[in-house]
Amino acid sequence: MVAHTDAPVSMTPPDHMRRNRLWERYILRGEPRDEVVPDLAAEFDVDEETIETDIATVADWLTELDLIREESGIALVAELRANRQHLHQLADRARDEDDLTKERKIREEINRSITIERQLHDASLKTTPATSELDHLLKDLD
Repeated sequence: MVAHTDAPVSMTPPDHMRRNRLWERYILRGEPRDEVVPDLAAEFDVDEETIETDIATVADWLTELDLIREESGIALVAELRANRQHLHQLADRARDEDDLTKERKIREEINRSITIERQLHDASLKTTPATSELDHLLKDLD
């Protein structure tokens, strides 16, 4: 993992679009890294290494992305929290329907979201790929 630096990160419009999409797919939705990296590389016509670098340096560019998004009224952490609130509602509904397996999977996704938020606050987002079990659980949520 690349260490966080205090140097400002210059973000061009293509960087902004690519990193915003990375935020949505890899961080917010928790899509598997091995799917997100090649997809985004193709979508934005960059090498996969560019996407890997974006993942490794997220703590360096996240603040700027957050500032850009806040101008349009969408703060990243607020978005993560809103998503987690929706997951709580889905988990409660699954419990009410006695679908305990589905509820457990959703609660695990909530825990993943909490962990990501803590890591963002620590500016040390872990970039190791999710375990295959978590990947499987996330696919089941789709």
